Amino acid sequence: GAKPRVLLLDDEQAVVRGLAFNLRRIADPVTATDGATALEVLRTQGPFAVVISDMRMPGMDGAQFLAAARDVSPDTVRLLLTGFSDVDAAVSAVNEGRVFRFLTKPCPPPVLISSVEMAVEQYRLITAEKEVLRETLAGSIKVLTQMLALIQPMAFGRASRVRQRAVEVCHVLGQDSWQVELAAMFSEIGCLMLPPDTARSYYSGRALTQPEQAMIDKIPELTDSLLSNIPRLEGVREILRSLRRADVDPPWGARLLRVIAELDALEVRGLDRATIVATLRSPPGRHDPEILGAMERLLRGPWSCDQFSGQLAPRLRQVTLLELPEGATLARDVMSITGQLLLARGFEMTPALREQLMLLSRHVEIQQPLWIIDQ
Repeated sequence: GAKPRVLLLDDEQAVVRGLAFNLRRIADPVTATDGATALEVLRTQGPFAVVISDMRMPGMDGAQFLAAARDVSPDTVRLLLTGFSDVDAAVSAVNEGRVFRFLTKPCPPPVLISSVEMAVEQYRLITAEKEVLRETLAGSIKVLTQMLALIQPMAFGRASRVRQRAVEVCHVLGQDSWQVELAAMFSEIGCLMLPPDTARSYYSGRALTQPEQAMIDKIPELTDSLLSNIPRLEGVREILRSLRRADVDPPWGARLLRVIAELDALEVRGLDRATIVATLRSPPGRHDPEILGAMERLLRGPWSCDQFSGQLAPRLRQVTLLELPEGATLARDVMSITGQLLLARGFEMTPALREQLMLLSRHVEIQQPLWIIDQ
């Protein structure tokens, strides 16, 4: 396979060349002679498995550089190269800056190679653990959203619409979307506890009774309790908590979801786009102006609520229920002939869900053809 990439930093060109020469058989070395350049390389040319920095350099010393490198590329394993007179500083850097280890100069090639090999193995362990966490998280999310789609399809439909709008805005503004996407999908998880009649009233915009409103008001607290059992979702929970508290200075993701949730409610009421934009902008300053601007550009573009949002002019295909392939994404809602929502658009057709739909068709007549995204 490809050799692990290693970034080497020393203000003396001859030193980094020597390090690169000694590591060429086990790694793909990249060199830099000042901290600012090395940080830029980390940002733009990564990922790097290991970074090695000299301790004594003009301007930014090795300990300062490695502390900054940790912020830029937290998974990269950090080694510090130092002279005997700097051992105390090196020990401090190891303890305070989470440096993997320090090497004293001059460093014999066998020691250097062995240390880098151990650092690479540490990097692989870190990244492997993160991959397991990502897969676990993705599996947990899939199970929860499948439950939502089956039990409360209107809730799933709204969550999917809000999520896709969020992806679109994040793309326009160059923002990372994963936390907002999760917050959008999880925002409706608490609705699993709603009675069907209450859910239909809530998602269709009809007036709620006092007991129904009380149940709706408990959803955010219930959602937070459910998510507290899943690790690594602190940022997602903070977005949702901020929505519940109506914070004065909420996280960016919460500001985005506020705009999109209101937009979705206005669209459900059947308002035209000019009225929707005017409503979102009144009174001035109620919503983030940058987010509003991006949303207005999207509303003027080729997206449509009748299509599977989030893709430019997606190719749609008609299929019968018997032709519905596993893994297909629903482009439009699946409805009964009496107008009951059975599955919301945006859902991926798993084998279990397809079988469930086939069983359901024995008791409920389903409107056909079905519309899917043509992959």
